[in-house]
Amino acid sequence: MDASLRAIAQYRTAPAEDRSVGDLLASHLDLARAHLVNGDVDGAAEKLTVVLDAAPQQRTASIARRLRALAVRLGAPPLHGIARCSRPP
Repeated sequence: MDASLRAIAQYRTAPAEDRSVGDLLASHLDLARAHLVNGDVDGAAEKLTVVLDAAPQQRTASIARRLRALAVRLGAPPLHGIARCSRPP
């Protein structure tokens, strides 16, 4: 998680011409997956929001593949159903 957090910080502070939106979104997806692995569904949702809020043309084929992989991970044990548990009543 530390490497992804550092990458995000570097992307945000880099000159505009050196920024890669795809790399930034990929880092957020890496963090989302790490949060899921650690059982932190809310943390994963926060990182996924950044990706899902991005303009559709910024979501490359690579980003789409990573999103599909996370969707599969959310439906697999032991995370299956955990998102429903984190919602307030």
